[in-house]
Amino acid sequence: SPTATPINVRPTFSIIGAKTHVFVPTSVAVDTVGNVYVSDQGAPHAKCRAKNGPAILIFAKPNVKGVGNIITSPPTHIISGCATKLNAPTDIKVDSQGLIYVADTTSSGNGIIYIFAPDKYGDVPYMGYFTSGGNVTGLSVVP
Repeated sequence: SPTATPINVRPTFSIIGAKTHVFVPTSVAVDTVGNVYVSDQGAPHAKCRAKNGPAILIFAKPNVKGVGNIITSPPTHIISGCATKLNAPTDIKVDSQGLIYVADTTSSGNGIIYIFAPDKYGDVPYMGYFTSGGNVTGLSVVP
């Protein structure tokens, strides 16, 4: 089942530039109001690992009026740090209630899906999770 995506949002924008903090993006999701979520395996602002680490970057709804719109500003919110337990996120989805689902792989190699609360940012712990004996590389949520 597809991610809840507003009907009027089309893939007509790009996220480009150093100010966006996008480093190693693995997936993109859009919430019901048009905010853009990017899972990133090597964001340069992560605090738990060495210089680069995993993060969820959240950008305010872009002004999408046609092909070629570009997001060049910094994310409005970031989920990153030791408490998040993010290791190597591969996919991200947001449901109609704003819950953020992140497919990841633990340091031991097991698959896990972390669930983050809406409107909680920074070095925040996940609010729930699902585990898998193998890798989790993709997600799907029903609105």
